[in-house]
Amino acid sequence: MRLRHRTPSVRLIRHEVVKATNLLARELRLERGEEILYLQRLHSADSAPVAVEEMYVALRRTPGLLEGPPSARIEKHLDERCGVSLNRSLEQIEAVTATLMQERMLNLSSGAALLQIVRHQFSGEDVVVFSGTFYRPEAFPIRLDLRRQ
Repeated sequence: MRLRHRTPSVRLIRHEVVKATNLLARELRLERGEEILYLQRLHSADSAPVAVEEMYVALRRTPGLLEGPPSARIEKHLDERCGVSLNRSLEQIEAVTATLMQERMLNLSSGAALLQIVRHQFSGEDVVVFSGTFYRPEAFPIRLDLRRQ
């Protein structure tokens, strides 16, 4: 964002402790029904919304995370409050159609396409964070420099 001379910001929209569904338990490598932290964040560039993020954090792997006020800067809090450093990320990128909620939050027309990044973030071998971020495609062009060796 800064390379494109835009000022990024992130705002915490929602946070709550929820029980892991079958899907979330599998993705976070936890037991079904285990407590996890759900966060919804809105990413902006120059105050214009560009992405919605839905994030789930394994509370058993992040002791102390819920102490103090919630923050949109979860990665910083994982390090400072919990001593948990995220050292690996497994990501999958694909095009999807925006949901009604995403259309409203990102000021999109019905049926708009989004760039989705599904991410598993690890500390060591443990999955700590599972998230999906949905980007307005024009806000995040992808540039690859591929070379054959």
